[in-house]
Amino acid sequence: TLTTLETPNANLTGRVLLKSGGSTLALNGRLADAALLLPQVSGPIQLTAEAQEDASRLWTWNAQVAMDRTRLDATGTARDVFTLPIIAGNGRLEAERLADFAELAGRPLEGAIATNFSGEMVSDLSRAALKLSGTGTDVKSGIGQADALLEGNVAFDIRLAKSGEAVLLEQSTVEGPQVSLIAEGALIGEGSRFDVSGRITNASRLLTGAPQGALSFDTSGKQDGRDWLVAATANGPDVALDLEGNVLDPVGAPGLDGTVTASAGDLTIFSDLASRPISGQVNLTAEGSALADLSAFDVQATATGQGLSIGMAEIDRLLAGALSADIDAKRQGTDITVRTANLSPDLLNVTAQGALGREARALQLEARLANVAAFVDG
Repeated sequence: TLTTLETPNANLTGRVLLKSGGSTLALNGRLADAALLLPQVSGPIQLTAEAQEDASRLWTWNAQVAMDRTRLDATGTARDVFTLPIIAGNGRLEAERLADFAELAGRPLEGAIATNFSGEMVSDLSRAALKLSGTGTDVKSGIGQADALLEGNVAFDIRLAKSGEAVLLEQSTVEGPQVSLIAEGALIGEGSRFDVSGRITNASRLLTGAPQGALSFDTSGKQDGRDWLVAATANGPDVALDLEGNVLDPVGAPGLDGTVTASAGDLTIFSDLASRPISGQVNLTAEGSALADLSAFDVQATATGQGLSIGMAEIDRLLAGALSADIDAKRQGTDITVRTANLSPDLLNVTAQGALGREARALQLEARLANVAAFVDG
């Protein structure tokens, strides 16, 4: 059977032969103006597809789609097409101008991509697998930090699989001039896990004002009921982080129970995150537990610093020079207990101990200013 459909903007021709164990299908189509579907694209879209059934009822197929600056070639198989189809395929996609798809994606896109792909899926999506292996060139998606890291030719190898409710990311990689990344993980009910490690060639591309130099990181996690056991390390120019603990109920009332060791040689790089000018050097060690909203915590922390500044003149004078601090405190609701607290910059020494709350309001506070001249004219 040969069927042709023509309109002023489109032409579609199909040929179908139905024969048990030997059916065939051929389709050719042309859309005169791609802008009808993709406003940024000019010129026609050409489609060619063929499929053939063998004696075992397995269909083999191939398809090609071509338009200005973009081409898709694919081949594959399909079985059980009249019950629960299982479709497998492989091929190559080349898009020389991702901006053509910006409106379809609903966000700004730039750059180019060329990737081989292979995969298989059941039509009800109960099972699927996808592998992408290719290169992106100067890809941008309107996310500043990501755009900076994806400059140049970036190779990627991504492997995803789904079975029922479980989603698996097999070891996948991203490798470019500015970033190297390895990731794997699984979403499997309460047994989910992840492991991500990598290296950013220049930390200043991630944090404005950061010194030149590489930043490496490694983070992993494993779900335990509603909680996650996590570990993370990061090392870069004047920055280090080591975290290990239990992330509590991240989708409910999130919190952390664990230990953190961190240091920053120049806090200036965090000024944008803090939304105020900050500077100085700090080292911190802390352990204990705390909810994200600080409505409950039980922590012990020690910190040292040098030349700290938070952009408030009077406080900056107090924090000038070397500083040491330690605190051992807890909070439950409105009740706060300070077991010990000490703050000792060069000009000031403050100690505190006691409790505040509905049941107790006895906080002992002692402060000594080493040199009042810094705050009094003359």
